[in-house]
Amino acid sequence: MKLSSKLSVAVVFAITGVLAGQAYLRVLREATYIDEETRRDHLVMGRSLRHAIEDAWEDSGAVGAEALVARLSQRTHPVRVRLVCEGCDAAAPDANPPLIADALWGEEEVSLILEFDEADWRYTYLPILSAEAPGSALEIRESVGARSSFLQASALRTGGWLVVLIFLTTTLIVSVIHWQVARPVDAMIQHARRVASGDLRSRAGITSSDELGVLGRELDQMTADLAAAADDLRHEQDERIRAVEQLRHADRLITVG
Repeated sequence: MKLSSKLSVAVVFAITGVLAGQAYLRVLREATYIDEETRRDHLVMGRSLRHAIEDAWEDSGAVGAEALVARLSQRTHPVRVRLVCEGCDAAAPDANPPLIADALWGEEEVSLILEFDEADWRYTYLPILSAEAPGSALEIRESVGARSSFLQASALRTGGWLVVLIFLTTTLIVSVIHWQVARPVDAMIQHARRVASGDLRSRAGITSSDELGVLGRELDQMTADLAAAADDLRHEQDERIRAVEQLRHADRLITVG
């Protein structure tokens, strides 16, 4: 494999890795941001609803609180609201006992993404802090299907831009390496071959100002020096031949004389 090809492959792989890493981190940041926004919205809404539920519980008991939650659930679609307590519907099939236990027996607000009915949902539980409702919690549930769809679309869009950037970057890098590295190196190789065959009039003809240009000019200067040395040697040989001829001529004259 040629040097230019090796450089192109190495640079393209490096840039592809960097761009792919950036794309992955971008999608990951978006997913984290959406999760945090959903969790914050659940907690803000739950804290607001909890005060109303506590007031209704103190005024009308568990029946009044459940009726209020039922009305709220109809208004907060697609977010689902439910009251979880000992005498309520805590045993419903979509209940999550570990989360409910954390919310019922402490004052911790729990919010996690869990799978239910072959779909991902965000469950948030906020304990009811009223003394009239011990062991009760407010459940807020919302499907995260829109989140998954958004992240998939974002990943596809980011992947498309990644492919375009890699193609453009690869084209640019290959072009630059071809013009700035491959062509000068090929010119010097051809120049060296012509010099090796005895053509001392050959020149690499590289005019760039980079290291390859300096090397090409040094090769041209070396070839010129070799040509000058060859001319001097040829001139000295001609002088020796003439001197020998003169000596032979003189020797013949002496012999005749």
